Amino acid sequence: MMSTDRDDAVRARRDDAVRARGDVASGGGVPADEVLYVDEILRISCAVIAGPTVVRLVGEVDATNSGALRRALARALRMDRHLVIDAGRVVFIDVSGVRELVSFVQETSVRVHNVPSQMRRLLHMLRLGL
Repeated sequence: MMSTDRDDAVRARRDDAVRARGDVASGGGVPADEVLYVDEILRISCAVIAGPTVVRLVGEVDATNSGALRRALARALRMDRHLVIDAGRVVFIDVSGVRELVSFVQETSVRVHNVPSQMRRLLHMLRLGL
């Protein structure tokens, strides 16, 4: 089976995430991320660290995966009621993604950190807050 550019991009993002977090087996002491969702443009993972569980969003959120975002966040919330969403590596988010994220945050005690400027601008335009 031949690898596609998208497959290569997903593998590269996964490999970058592995390098960034370290390796527990080698004594790095950093817990492994649990992948909650991955597609061609978005990766959602979480890591339980000292304190709240951190859910990391990496890539693009749009109408094709905003429902998966909601389901992944709900799954993470079942694992730990004290979540922090790290949105710092979101490179694009459309209205459907923002609405899912805002709705989830408003229904829970979850906080969002590292909100990119593009997302802040869209939140402002829609008169929504996180």
